[in-house]
Amino acid sequence: MLKRYDVLWYEAESDKNNKELSDSLEDCFVNGNCKNTINILLKADKNNCRIAASLIGNFYLHGKWC
Repeated sequence: MLKRYDVLWYEAESDKNNKELSDSLEDCFVNGNCKNTINILLKADKNNCRIAASLIGNFYLHGKWC
């Protein structure tokens, strides 16, 4: 799963249109504030949809978002 985080974070950082996603991922992984991340992942561009869906599922499984 960590590899998926890395891929999504890299894609978010490398695309200026995904600045909001990049900032939200940083807030989630560094500060533990993941609630806003789910909403931003839902708006992620089509290239990130599969990874975003996987991350959302993982957040639910590990109780990061209720």
